[in-house]
Amino acid sequence: MPMNEPTLQLDQQADGRAFRVSLGSDLAIALPENPTTGYRWYLGDSGPAFALTQDRFDAPVGPPGKGGSRHWTFRAAQAGKAEIRAVYRRSWESEGAQSRSFRIVVTVLPK
Repeated sequence: MPMNEPTLQLDQQADGRAFRVSLGSDLAIALPENPTTGYRWYLGDSGPAFALTQDRFDAPVGPPGKGGSRHWTFRAAQAGKAEIRAVYRRSWESEGAQSRSFRIVVTVLPK
């Protein structure tokens, strides 16, 4: 029985970088988020190469208003190259007005 590859764990330090994963493997991204300020991460369309399998917010322990973390998990569903991007903005702002963004390029390798 083949062993599964470990999930590639990424954070904001991965911004702007390129990665390679095998078809069927998982990729996890965690970014700091503080929705009490009106700001949250909005995920762009990564195309058919990745399937989003989890989207969750982990609230912090402590006083109200403290930021937490947005977590996404993706499964590499199709061989090829894909861009995963997100923008940190308020819901009423256009994408061009964001103050922060996150972008990686991932090549999914066939097994």
